Amino acid sequence: MAEQTIGQVLRAAREEFNLTVSDVYSSLKIHRRYIRALERDHFDVIPGQNQARNLLARYAEFLELDLPTILEAYDNHEPLMVYQLPTNDPRYVRFSRKKRPKQSQSYLPFFYLLLSACLIIGLVGVTIWHYYQDPSEESKKETHTYQVSYQTNSSEASSEPSKIDQETNLSTDRSSAPKSLPLEIVLTPEQTLEIRQAPDKVEISLSVDQTESWVSLSDTELAEGKLLSPESPSVSVSVDRQIRPQVMLSIGSLEGLSLKINQQTVDLSSLPNQPTNLTLIFK
Repeated sequence: MAEQTIGQVLRAAREEFNLTVSDVYSSLKIHRRYIRALERDHFDVIPGQNQARNLLARYAEFLELDLPTILEAYDNHEPLMVYQLPTNDPRYVRFSRKKRPKQSQSYLPFFYLLLSACLIIGLVGVTIWHYYQDPSEESKKETHTYQVSYQTNSSEASSEPSKIDQETNLSTDRSSAPKSLPLEIVLTPEQTLEIRQAPDKVEISLSVDQTESWVSLSDTELAEGKLLSPESPSVSVSVDRQIRPQVMLSIGSLEGLSLKINQQTVDLSSLPNQPTNLTLIFK
């Protein structure tokens, strides 16, 4: 039985799945330097204790490790106990990991293809049968054509007002179409920012007034962070809530910082002026 750190356990699990750091980056969108920092137990490299804990949880869950045990060891700064089998295959006493099931061969695609072909053939057959069962349809079309050709100019003139009325009604309906509702933004004591009635595209804007503050937004082009200063006072990021319903906003200093979501200002006065992590949830 031996002790291993959290980073050693993460690296061993990744290598057991024959995954590279680039493979993990492609799946989780966690920067490679953060992945290496987790595997080397350099948690202080990641800005914010909550941010490091969240990345560790995502990485451990991806490797199918026992998440509660990993987080407990992280919170208590404890190592993990490992014992060695005769086959030199390490087993981790304080967590379990499931093997990925092999994909079994499925015949569903072939079944769906066959079903679609039968439906198309049946639809074509019904259309042909209906066409030959109603031979008078063609004569009805010809009669209707002759009737239309003998319409008088007076009937055409009488139809003009109705067209104008239709256009007027259409413009009225467009003008009376409901506008998008304002966002309902709720800041909870757990430092969670709930954005309700959010559209699919949400624009997050950050700016400072004669101060400096380091900011980052996970899973976006701002994930590596940016220093806002009088020389570069603002930054904006667009988030697709259908793809990312939840992101983490890290703020170094709240002094002189302004946060806007879709041009709607968020009141952060209730938060202390210290490094802060806000979880943004779009609903």
